[in-house]
Amino acid sequence: MDVYQLDRHGDATQRRALYLMPAGIRPVTVPPVPYGRRGPPRSAAANVTG
Repeated sequence: MDVYQLDRHGDATQRRALYLMPAGIRPVTVPPVPYGRRGPPRSAAANVTG
């Protein structure tokens, strides 16, 4: 089975080949984090701390 490793936003970062038994397959129910919730831009964070 060809699958993709996802980052926390749900974007594919690496392709993987998996070999498994059908009885071991289960769905993943973790939703991706939307891009709008990444936090403040680095320039804004630098102004707060420094």
